[in-house]
Amino acid sequence: MNKISSRSGFVILFAINFLVTFSFAVNDSMFSLFCEDNYISGFIFGLVFAVYSLTKIISAPFAGKLADKFGTHKILFTALVLYTLVPCFFLITDDKAVIITVRILQGLACAMFRPVIYCFFPADSARKGRIFALFDLSFYSAIALAPYSGSLILESYGFSGVFTSMLTCCIAALAIFPALTQEKPAFKNMPKTQIQKNSGSAINPLLVYIFFRGWGISVITAFLPIYLSRMDIPPSKIGFTLSAAAAFTTISLPLCGRLTDIIHKETLIAAGGFCASFITIFTVFFSGFGEIFLLMSMGGIFTAMSQPACLSFIMENTDECSLGHSMGKFNAFMGMGFASGPAFGAMLSSAAGLKSVFILTGILGIISVFVFMYGTQVYPGTTGTSEFKKTF
Repeated sequence: MNKISSRSGFVILFAINFLVTFSFAVNDSMFSLFCEDNYISGFIFGLVFAVYSLTKIISAPFAGKLADKFGTHKILFTALVLYTLVPCFFLITDDKAVIITVRILQGLACAMFRPVIYCFFPADSARKGRIFALFDLSFYSAIALAPYSGSLILESYGFSGVFTSMLTCCIAALAIFPALTQEKPAFKNMPKTQIQKNSGSAINPLLVYIFFRGWGISVITAFLPIYLSRMDIPPSKIGFTLSAAAAFTTISLPLCGRLTDIIHKETLIAAGGFCASFITIFTVFFSGFGEIFLLMSMGGIFTAMSQPACLSFIMENTDECSLGHSMGKFNAFMGMGFASGPAFGAMLSSAAGLKSVFILTGILGIISVFVFMYGTQVYPGTTGTSEFKKTF
């Protein structure tokens, strides 16, 4: 696999990640309005969103395997080409069948892009926690900027402006892509025993954990605005509260990345998961805006605590020959959690009330942390196990 080892390589990947994330976060924040504008409703409306999520979830592990086989450079380039095609189709047609097809295309591109871009970083770096944390600033800053930027573009230029801005960002990402160092063919001169050693099964406990972390984050995103609105909190304060979590995650990432390099990663993952889950439960016991704002801010910090640690844990427990597949599984399980949380939350809310959604989500998150803690102690091949036993 191609590995970046220079500051310029990091900057190029940082820019590509920011451009792609920003362009499609702008689209996602406005896409429901686009569907409404084109009279897409009911079953087709749900299908447009479902096919994107399902394609991304199903394709991610396979995209990772392709990266392991053909190299990260080729798969990332393919993802950028697919991403560039998406706004092109949106600009020339509003046919419902084409839109559904394009959303599948977007899901494929995302499945290739997100897991593979992390595979460019060297697994043996002593500072990989810090590197991942700094790199994730490109993602979270784009997520924070996109909704407001998208609204301004939509007001001034309509949806053609939104799609043109997407296309511009994708073309810019493609333009700087050749500057990345040419990769060597994957697995050349690698001993067979090394290829077969620890093919990624040791991260299975982490997959359970990340599924319920995705579940928890999506529940907060989907149901906290409803919970706050029932307390007569104005929309401006609701948006400010949700933005606080992302803002504190972004601010905390550099420090948490440094901690990842000096503290056992299992400890950070478990602590971040525990605290975020307890915060989700405690949300229903507070009714003041200031209290909930403080809880969401703390939740953003604990999300940052576990994020670089999770990525570093995968790298330490997966051979390079199967790193893409492991990253793909990680993103697939997180995506399944994001999709499952609101779906089950909606059913539980109608049956037992809105507060039960937050309480159950927090309990499931705590259970997933115990599963992770137990799994890292008994799963063969997991690194850092003895230290984790001493910590807890």
